[in-house]
Amino acid sequence: HPSMFTGYIENQIDGIGRILPAEFPVAAAQDDLALFSAIQARFLSITFNMDNANVPFFGDKAVRQALYYGLNRDALVEEVALGLGVVAHSPLLPENWAYNAKIPHYAYDQALAKQLLDGAGWVDSNGDGVREKNGAPLQFLLYSSDEALQTALIQRIALDWQAIGVRVEPTPIAFVSLMSDFLQPRKFDAALTVWDIPGDPDQYWLWHSTQIEEGGLNYAGWRNEEVDDLLQRARSITNETARTALYGRFQEIFAEEVPSLLLYYPVYTYGVNRRVQNVQIGPLNRPAERFA
Repeated sequence: HPSMFTGYIENQIDGIGRILPAEFPVAAAQDDLALFSAIQARFLSITFNMDNANVPFFGDKAVRQALYYGLNRDALVEEVALGLGVVAHSPLLPENWAYNAKIPHYAYDQALAKQLLDGAGWVDSNGDGVREKNGAPLQFLLYSSDEALQTALIQRIALDWQAIGVRVEPTPIAFVSLMSDFLQPRKFDAALTVWDIPGDPDQYWLWHSTQIEEGGLNYAGWRNEEVDDLLQRARSITNETARTALYGRFQEIFAEEVPSLLLYYPVYTYGVNRRVQNVQIGPLNRPAERFA
């Protein structure tokens, strides 16, 4: 936003909403500009379509876990998102009262990823760099919005997975088409998705099996009877201690089953003149909430 920085330098405005990584050098050069960063209440993830017969391997937990271990999410955040993110381990924000800090984390481990794929019967028997099983290659299309960051993310992810013998074709398309032609009718292999997280930990709308049908948001097609029961019970009571236990168990199952591969929570950076006192921002659902 060159015009925004010009306006700031000429004292026409006191704040700059959303300072992007490329603008950090200009922002840092303004001695009287204070920068504030906050985790946004959303997460980026790779949604595996477990209901697509063209990619039956997404139904295998070992393959989903291997893709998790085979992805260097720290490098993805630092080098592609330019540091403006926090690696996610749960579909709930760490600041949420129901967050389970004891769930297992998937560290970057190529050797373990390869071991899991070997164990699941996916082996590169013809030496072309792509694993096969029963003659079918381990390959799929990875969709995203054609916005620059998302396009760069899926290209980098494809490179990481290529290193463990998985062929991924990054497929960025216009967001409206991605939603209407691929995600909503469930006609996709895998896709980079961005989900806003409400303040309440209820995620029935995203993971309950009733939401698999078109019109619901369970694009992954995840069916888990225990998760259905946990999400149903937790949203029907108000006792926070009891709900915390139910959501804690939900997060354990999510980490084990990997219905979607969590990437990171994006970070929002706001610049405001130091003349403005007592600026405090916590987790934001929308950037405009900084004014609250």
